[in-house]
Amino acid sequence: MAVGGTTAKPAGRSPGTGGAVTSPAVSIIILNHDKAAYTRACLQSLLQVGAGEKFEVIAVDNGSRDETPELLESLKPDFARAGSEIKIVTNAENVGAIIGRNQAMEIAGGDDFLFMDNDVVAGDDGWLAALRSRLDADASIGIIGPKLLFPWEPHLIEFAGCAVSPSGRIQYMGRGATRDDPAFNTEREVQCLISACILFRRGLVEEIGNLDEAFSPVQYEDLDFCYRTRRAGHRVVYTHKVEMYHFEHTTTGGSPDINFRYVTIKNGKLFKKRWRHMFETESGPPDEECAWAAIEKKSIKEIDEREWKTKNGGYTMANGDELRQNLKQMIVERLFLKVDPVAMTDDAPLMATYGIDSVALFELVVGLEEDFGITLEDEEFSLDLFENVNSVAALVERKQGA
Repeated sequence: MAVGGTTAKPAGRSPGTGGAVTSPAVSIIILNHDKAAYTRACLQSLLQVGAGEKFEVIAVDNGSRDETPELLESLKPDFARAGSEIKIVTNAENVGAIIGRNQAMEIAGGDDFLFMDNDVVAGDDGWLAALRSRLDADASIGIIGPKLLFPWEPHLIEFAGCAVSPSGRIQYMGRGATRDDPAFNTEREVQCLISACILFRRGLVEEIGNLDEAFSPVQYEDLDFCYRTRRAGHRVVYTHKVEMYHFEHTTTGGSPDINFRYVTIKNGKLFKKRWRHMFETESGPPDEECAWAAIEKKSIKEIDEREWKTKNGGYTMANGDELRQNLKQMIVERLFLKVDPVAMTDDAPLMATYGIDSVALFELVVGLEEDFGITLEDEEFSLDLFENVNSVAALVERKQGA
C-alpha cells in the first residue's frame, strides 16, 4: 500500500542527547485500570523476556479498584534487581488513556517512548532492541510498531498495521491471518498504527505535541498521532521482525465509567473531519475490505493453565501440571536423557535418579534462564532447589509470581 506525503526528516531525540543512549534508553508507558491478571502477565514478561535495551516502566494506574496498586508496588524490587525501575502515576479516577499517557510522558526519562497496553505480552528475546535499532537506523521513521498476535494457539495475527479507506473506514491489516502469512512478513510503511505497542522518539513529541486530549478519554487518538507524525514529514512503519502478544480490548475496553460506543462515534467523526484531506487521496483499501473480522477470543484465565511458548521456545506462562511437564521436557532435552518426560515422577530425586553432576546442573540453570526466564542470583542458589521436579516448579512459580 503506497502512503503519500512523507519526507525524510528525522524526528530526533531530545536536544542535548546528541543521539546517545542515556539511562534508561526507553520509557515503557503502561496504562492500568483494574484487570490485574493482565498487568501481572505484561510486567512479568518484561522481566522474563530479554528486551535487549535498558528501560524504565511508567505504570499509570487509572483509579484501579482491584489489587493492581498493590501489584505494582510489589514488583518494584523485581525490576530493581533487573536493573530497571517502575515509576507509578496514581490517578484517583479513570482519567482515560490519553491523559494517562500524557502524564507519563511528562515524567519519562528515556530517549524513546514505548506505549504498551497492559494486555500485551513480550514475545522473543531482544524485542525492544530490535524495534529501537530499526528506529535508529532510519531517520525518516517517526513511529514503528510490531506484529501483534493473539496469545492463544495457533497465534493468528491480531494486527499488522492499520489502513484507512478513502471514506475513512479503519482496517486492521492481517487480522485473522496465520502467523507466518507471507503477505504480512515484510516491513512496510502504513497509514497508521494502534497504540497497543508503538515506539517513537522523545523528539517526536517535542515536535508535534502530546496525544490530543480532544479525543479524551480514548479512541482514535493513536490514529490521529500517526497522521500528525506523517504530516510533519515522518513515516509510520510496521515491522514483522518483532512479534508481541495482544489480548485486545482489555486495557480500556469494558471500563464501566467510559461509554465506548459514544466516544468511538464522537472521535471517529472528529478523526474523519480532521484527516479527510489526507486519507481521501491515499491508496487505502475499499470499504468492503475494512469489515471487522470477528475472532473467537480467550481471556487470560482461559489460557494461563496452558503451555505458552514464545517463538524462541520459552515456557514463561505455564504453571501447575503443565509447568511440571514443561520442566521435565527441558531436563530431558538439556541433559540428553534417554527417558520419556511423561514417565518422570515429580518427587523423584533428580541428581540421584538421573546422575546429575555440577556440569549437568549448570545446564539446568541455563535452561531455566533461557526457556523460563528465571534468573538465579548467587545468594539464591541452593542444591535444595533442584531436589526434584516439584522443587524446581516451586522455584519457577515463585519467581514468576504465580
